[in-house]
Parts: sequence; structure tokens; C-alpha cells
Amino acid sequence: MQEGNSSEQADCVVVVQQEGKIQTLLGDYLRMFLSYRYGLEWIATKDVLDGAIQVKSLGDKVKASIVIQNREVDSEQTFSALNRGGAIPLFCLVPIRLLDFYINLCVELRHIYFWDWESAFSKTAESVLSIVERTLAKSGIEGLLEGIEDEPYEALRERKALRTSLSALVHLANNMCKDLGLGYSAKEKGVYSPAVLEALGLSETDVQRLQDTLGASMTQEIGAMVDSCLAPRKDD
Repeated sequence: MQEGNSSEQADCVVVVQQEGKIQTLLGDYLRMFLSYRYGLEWIATKDVLDGAIQVKSLGDKVKASIVIQNREVDSEQTFSALNRGGAIPLFCLVPIRLLDFYINLCVELRHIYFWDWESAFSKTAESVLSIVERTLAKSGIEGLLEGIEDEPYEALRERKALRTSLSALVHLANNMCKDLGLGYSAKEKGVYSPAVLEALGLSETDVQRLQDTLGASMTQEIGAMVDSCLAPRKDD
């Protein structure tokens, strides 16, 4: 568990993530997205009770909570504490066999969003990332690169999104995936910020060369990750 002083703690998400291969895969996927799109620190906790304690301790610094596990819990009140009685969103990812259990457990709670593991990366239904993105937007939490196309480069230098090249690389990789047909929909196309390309020292021609060179391997590796996530697990 990562401890945090609420006066010094950066904005964060509190995460209850059970050990396991698929739990780790989903956790890493969401951690990268939330860290580099929103700049949210990932606070890992050992169980639901520990997560609720962290949410209370860190107060307004906690912008959302996440639960990733394949076991039942017996306390509606603890789940309510994870999202401060509906004040922040709580995202719950569980195997499909437990989905109805958790929905029924939290039927009287609000601002809780459920997915089964098997549909987390679905291309036919709304993906977990698109729901997270839309829900955070409703909570007033914008992405680090929000509106980046309309800002001059000098202004963007003041933003956290360009303080490290890694944030720019995530922007680049995200849009390359869209161009390869791996976005929320197959028709979605990448939109590359000129400021990000300048920060990385790339031109649009360079991006096309990267797609030609890395496209096949990217598609294969991402497909393998999705197949691994959707494959039946004996420990589910």
C-alpha cells in the first residue's frame, strides 16, 4: 500500500487490485491511461477496507476509485465509503459471473460503474476507457492534452502534459493505434497535435514511417493482449 500525506498528495485514484494475471493486465491498462491522460497518481491498496481508509485519509485528492477483483464482498457500506457516498466515481471490474452480485449489492448506491472482465476491451460495446473518460469529464476532470490543438507551443510548455516526453509519446501511440483501426471504432482516425510532434522532433512524414515500420507488430501485440484478457481463466 502506498501511503500519502493529504497536504502533499497529488490528485490520485485509489485502487483495490487483487493479485492475479488478468487483474494485473487490467490494472496496468487503466494505470497507464489515467496517469498519462489525466496525470492521476495510482494509489494501490490491499483490499476494499484498506481502500476505503485511503479514500477517507486523502480526501479531495482522490478523484475516483477502482476495484479489480474476482471475489465477493459482504459490505455495501464499505463500497459506499470507496466513493464517499457517491461524491466520486467508483469503477468496478469483475468477472461476468460476479457482475449481478455486485450490481445487486450496490443497487442503492450511486456513481458506481460496472464492467465484466470479458467486455473490458470490447469493440462492439462501449469500452471501459470510453466510459471512464466520459465519467471523469462529467466530474470536471479534463485530460492533460485536452484542447491541445488550439494552444500555441509556448503555452503548452506550461502544461504538465509536455513536462516529460513520455506524455507526448502516449499521445503519439494513442493516435497511431487509431490510424491502425484499434481505436474506439474502426473508423476513428488519429489527430496529431503539432505541439506534441514538435516536442518529439517528428514530422507527419516521420509518423507515417513509424506506422509503416511498427504497424504490424503493434496490431499483433495489442491483439494478443486483448485475446489474453478475454480468454477463459480457471481461477475466475
